[in-house]
Amino acid sequence: MLFRYMVATLLLAFSSCSITTNSPELAAPFFDGEENDLGDKEYDLLGLLRTDFVESKTQYITTGPDDFPVFGLRPGSDFKAPYRFYLPERILPHFSILVGVKPNSHGQAYVFAVVHPKETKVHFGIKLTPVEEQTNISLIYTYPNQYESQSIADFLVPKFDNTWTKFAFQVTPHNVTLHLNCKKEATVELTEELQPLTFNSTSTFYVGQAGPKLNAAYDGALEQLKLYFDPSMAAVQCNTGFQGFQSGDGSPDTWPDIDKRQFSIDAPASMLSYISEHIPYNVEFLPCYVEINE
Repeated sequence: MLFRYMVATLLLAFSSCSITTNSPELAAPFFDGEENDLGDKEYDLLGLLRTDFVESKTQYITTGPDDFPVFGLRPGSDFKAPYRFYLPERILPHFSILVGVKPNSHGQAYVFAVVHPKETKVHFGIKLTPVEEQTNISLIYTYPNQYESQSIADFLVPKFDNTWTKFAFQVTPHNVTLHLNCKKEATVELTEELQPLTFNSTSTFYVGQAGPKLNAAYDGALEQLKLYFDPSMAAVQCNTGFQGFQSGDGSPDTWPDIDKRQFSIDAPASMLSYISEHIPYNVEFLPCYVEINE
């Protein structure tokens, strides 16, 4: 179990650190979306947090629903980038967005947003809005010729502050379905057929907010934030996470006796520090090198 926990921690990020390992499962190639058709491609929007994450008053590392480390944000965090770094040039009207969150408060917040250059409207994003003892989950989908942010689907659900919650949007040109905690919750029929959404070339992508003018900062932990151009992915959200190793108990005695292999992975300093404090196995952490020995 502890080794599974360590592997999941390492999988939180990608970059240039080298790892030597005795496990063939761990040494297997990582997902490479560029080699797949658009329908199979995964856009991991939490990649923005992995680029330069350092624990501070506005961001932290905490434990997720499966005991794996996840990222946490507080008001004042500022994760943004040109949208082209993490999203395609346009959103096709058949997709899924998979989300795993644990808000710390029952407040208004954008989980993510692609914002117009003037920062007065959101092109694309997810907004949480408190409504008494409930939370309204909105899918924002605003065409370039519209002057204000437009929600194409709103779902009122019991509030889930301080509770790990999974939800996913299943979007087609004619309707939007919400899956809540891996069960189909409701469907909204669209009054007009959804068209592809093209972003302004200088739009900004935010995680945990929608820019300084629109406010609505997210306060809480984020476990998952993924986009697929395949509506069916929303229905299998609970089957798409890291599943760990399925044979043995995860202890070193059960690892196969094979030659060591190397691959690359990103490991921010804060994440490596977290791993070293929580993993009792013989793991050596060097500036950009991790070695796992039997």
